[in-house]
Amino acid sequence: MIGNGGDSSENESEINEDELQRLLNCYPNQEQENAESSDNLSVTASEMSFLSESFWSSDDNDDNGDIESDMSFSLWDDSVELEVLAPHAESESSEQEAVQWEYPRSNWNVWRAWKERQNGLKANMSSDWYGYKAMGSLHFVRRLTAMNTLEAHEGCVNCLSFDPTGRLLVSGSDDCRLVLWDWALGKPSVTVPSGHTHNIFQAKFTSGLDDGGIVTSAYDGQVRYVKVAPDGSVSISKRLVLHEEAAHSVCMVSHNPNVILSCGSDGYVFETDLREDETKRLFCTSDVHGISYPLYSIAAHPRKPEEFAIAGLSNYVLFFDRRRISDSPCAERRYRQEAEAESDNIVTSIVYSHDGLELLASYSGLSAHLFDTSHSDYASPIKSYFGYRNFQTVKGINFYGPSSEFIMSGSDCGHIFFWDKNSEKLVNVLLGEERGVVNALVSHPHCSVLATGGLEPVVKLWAPVGGMANMNARYVQRVLRSNARHRYRRNIMFTARGQIPSATGATAERVVRFRPPAIIREEDIEAPEWRQNGDFPPECHMS
Repeated sequence: MIGNGGDSSENESEINEDELQRLLNCYPNQEQENAESSDNLSVTASEMSFLSESFWSSDDNDDNGDIESDMSFSLWDDSVELEVLAPHAESESSEQEAVQWEYPRSNWNVWRAWKERQNGLKANMSSDWYGYKAMGSLHFVRRLTAMNTLEAHEGCVNCLSFDPTGRLLVSGSDDCRLVLWDWALGKPSVTVPSGHTHNIFQAKFTSGLDDGGIVTSAYDGQVRYVKVAPDGSVSISKRLVLHEEAAHSVCMVSHNPNVILSCGSDGYVFETDLREDETKRLFCTSDVHGISYPLYSIAAHPRKPEEFAIAGLSNYVLFFDRRRISDSPCAERRYRQEAEAESDNIVTSIVYSHDGLELLASYSGLSAHLFDTSHSDYASPIKSYFGYRNFQTVKGINFYGPSSEFIMSGSDCGHIFFWDKNSEKLVNVLLGEERGVVNALVSHPHCSVLATGGLEPVVKLWAPVGGMANMNARYVQRVLRSNARHRYRRNIMFTARGQIPSATGATAERVVRFRPPAIIREEDIEAPEWRQNGDFPPECHMS
C-alpha cells in the first residue's frame, strides 16, 4: 500500500489533468445538430446491462468500487448534475459539464449500398463484397449485442480460438480442461482433458479438426498437443515443451501449422515441428539483452513464415527472422513506446493485422499502440488507443473486422473497448464481465461473431443483432476516469527501487511499478528508505 501518511481521498483528487484530458480526447467530439440530440440519448436493450444490480455489487470490490461509488445516477435522467472525479475538482464549471459525445459517422452508407445492390446499380457489388464491407463497417460494431452464453467450465476462461473453418470454438480455463464448442448450436461438442496441471493460458487450433489438433500452454510450463478425432475421442495427447516457468503464449508459423513457437516466463523461445517430433531452443532473452526477462506473447507474421515477434517484461517489441537465428541471436528490428511510467513498460499481448503490415501491442496501464511493420529499427507507434485498464491479468488484444478496421480489448473494469483503427476514436464500450476483467476475446474468421471470456466460468458470444446503440456519454466518462484513477494508484502503490531476480539468477536494478503474478514478489524487493518511513518517493509525480 501507499504508506501511513496521506489521505486517500486527497490522493484521488490529484490525478493529472493532462492525462485525463488525453483519455477524454479519444472520444469523437462533433458539433451537435441540435441541443436535444445530446440531451435525449436513446437506450437499447443491450445497454440495460449497464444498470444491472450484479454489476454494482460485483465481488471484485477493488476494481469496480470506484464506479459503484461514483456512478449513482440514472442512465435516463439527463438533469442530474455531473460529479466530476478530479482532476477538475477546482473548477466548478468542469464539475457540471457533461462530455458531449457522439459516435463518428460511418464512411459507408449501408442503406444506400443495400438499395444499389438490390436494384443492380453497381455490377461489381457481389454479395461477398457487400458482406465484406458490412462486417468492416461501424454499423456492425455499434450493434454488437450479447447473443449467447456458453456454460461448461468451472473456472476463469483465459483463452479462446476459432478453428480455420469457423465451425468450432475452443476455450481453455483454470479448471485445466479444453472445451470444444459448436457455438452456432450453443452447446459443447466435446470436453477434452488437456493434460495440464495448472491454469491454461492459451489454446489454438493447428488446422481444421478433421486433420489437425490443438496446441496449449499453461502455468505449469508445459506446451502440449492434443489431437481430437472426428468422433470426439482424443487420439494424441503429448507434451511438446517444458518451460522452466509458466508457458504464456504459443503461435503457429504461417503456411506451416506444423511448426509451433512458444515463449514463457523463463525468457526462452522454443520451436517444435510436429512432423518430426523435434523441439529446439531458439534463444533466451538473456542472449539478446544480456539479462533474462519474462515473455508474455509471441506472434507469427501471417504472410511471412520466417518472421515472428515477441514481447514481455520490457517496452520493446522484438522481431526475429527464423532463418537467421544462431547461437547469438539478434533482433531484426526493435519497436518501442516511450513509457510515461515504469508500469507502462510491460507488453502483455501482441498481434499482427490480417495482412501483417501492422502489429498491435497492449501495454500495461491504459494504452495500446499500433506499429507499422515496414518501419526501420527503433520505430515509434503510428497510432495509440487509450481508456481501458490493463493491470491484473495478462489479457489479450485483437483486431476486429475482415481488414482489421477496428481495435478491441478487454479491461480490468469488466468492459470491452472498441476503437476505430485509423482515427483512434473510441466507438463502443460493452459490459463483458459483471465480476470484472475480460481476459480473452477473438472474432470469427468469416463472420462478425465475437467470443469473449474472463473471470466468469462462461464464454459469451456477441453478434451485431441489436439496434443502433447510443451510449450515455457521462457513463463512459466515468468509466474512463475510474480507469485513470486506478492507474494513478498502481503507479504509487508499486513504486519501489530494488532488485528483480531473473530466471537465470541474474539481477537488474530498475523501478518496479507493476508486479506480474508469480514473477515478482513483494518480499523479493528491498524497500527503500522512503518506503520504510511510510513517505512518498521523492521523485513521485503523475505520469
